[in-house]
Amino acid sequence: RKGSATELPPNRLAALDALAPLGKKIAVAAVGDNPLDASFDDKCDCAFVARGNCRHLGDALAKIIFGKLDPTGKLAVTLYSNAEERYYSIRRDEALTGAKRGTFYGYKYYDGSGAKIKYPFGYGLSYGKCSMSVVKAEQSQMLVKLTNGSKTAAHETVQVYAGGGANGEPRARKELVAFTKVKLNPRETTTVRIPIDKTAFERYSVANKEFKVERGEYDLWAGVSSADERKRAEIKVLGGSVTKTETEETE
Repeated sequence: RKGSATELPPNRLAALDALAPLGKKIAVAAVGDNPLDASFDDKCDCAFVARGNCRHLGDALAKIIFGKLDPTGKLAVTLYSNAEERYYSIRRDEALTGAKRGTFYGYKYYDGSGAKIKYPFGYGLSYGKCSMSVVKAEQSQMLVKLTNGSKTAAHETVQVYAGGGANGEPRARKELVAFTKVKLNPRETTTVRIPIDKTAFERYSVANKEFKVERGEYDLWAGVSSADERKRAEIKVLGGSVTKTETEETE
């Protein structure tokens, strides 16, 4: 069709414009695998993003919209309010130079660029509301306490990101190294162990032609998206062992 490949179809946008003045609650379900321009969410109260397609998708969306199922998914992409402009500039640069833009793509690039995004990688809401605190942080695991403070059951995907090292090979400011999904009953509190594989601190050495643990100080973040930096822990990795652990929490 004509127009932006990332925007909702014109007739859907026109429907939103017509419904907005009525003062009713509006929910949008956007289905598809193409990159999505998220600027439409200014005209609705909530948005459901379903990537892919299957025979049961319609039933699943209906149950989620009417509250029979809790939405538990997380974005595996980054969504922008000016997606077409961003993707065009990337394609233009690749066409002119024949090379990718920088070393990193996705949240690894935009996290360090200061660019404003609409919804970050890993983002997704549940009908419940959970609070989180870091109990313990080590090289091999992170212990996180979760509390569901709502009257309904909730799901949360705890994501652990790591950044730092000895500044040898190029490394993103932070990278997803572990995650786990947890279901909590109303008012339930639980402590979750999230294993961290040793490869989270490895980098490929071109000189030695092998993967090696990169020594140095690392930050570990436990959050609910790539942009969530409320729970942070500091560790030192020396030859595969941790010598110091500090935890900092900011609400």
